[in-house]
Amino acid sequence: MPSWIGSWSEWRRDLAVAVVLGLFLGVLGPFGSFLNGSLALRMAYWSAMLVVGVLLYGFGLRWVLHMGARLQQPDWFVFPLALVVLAAPMSLITRTVDTAIWPSVTRYVKPFDWYAQVLVISAPLNLLWLWGRRVSAGQIAAPHQPAQTPVAALEQLPLRLGQRLICLQMEDHYVRVHTDTGSELVLSPLKDAIDALSGVEGLQVHRSWWVAREAVVRPLRRGRQVELELANGLRAPVSRASIARLKAAGWLTADDA
Repeated sequence: MPSWIGSWSEWRRDLAVAVVLGLFLGVLGPFGSFLNGSLALRMAYWSAMLVVGVLLYGFGLRWVLHMGARLQQPDWFVFPLALVVLAAPMSLITRTVDTAIWPSVTRYVKPFDWYAQVLVISAPLNLLWLWGRRVSAGQIAAPHQPAQTPVAALEQLPLRLGQRLICLQMEDHYVRVHTDTGSELVLSPLKDAIDALSGVEGLQVHRSWWVAREAVVRPLRRGRQVELELANGLRAPVSRASIARLKAAGWLTADDA
């Protein structure tokens, strides 16, 4: 499973929050839903829609943040755009379900109103999700608790990640450490994380990527772009400025770049 999708524990937490919040909204009955059906039906509806939202936004926003990091685009730029785009399929899903349960609702809620309602609900919830993601990753330090040093952060990776380091990937202000069994986010600039490594042969191949030498399967050429295929299936981009250095180190040949 690609590392950007996240861990099962993250998804279990998000889905559990969705169900609890759905039950709460079912009691409140926002946007006129209080008048639609019994309490049990409203609670089931809102819980189901929020679970669907977690799946849709969960995959969509994680992919956008991942691609934004690869393309060196800040979260504040790609995240709002993703919210606006993802609200369209989410509004279509909710409208389809609603009209199947309550056909009369189409008389007083127009398609754009539906889209606006979805955006009003999804935007603050997903901003809270992004904030929570950064807190859990250590990007926002807890009050009165000093942030981990880079060395300590790398040494305290979970045992499930094993011992074989594949690469380091910069994601905004933190680093995703990839091993042969998974990945983990640590609080550290990429440069400090690289400096903290010892006994692992590797090179920084891009401003956002450091790669272990033994993890390189083969170089790949896509047009003018050079990439390194890694042992865990990832493809690390190689910047034009790094090509000469990789050739000198024997990582690339004249035919590769």
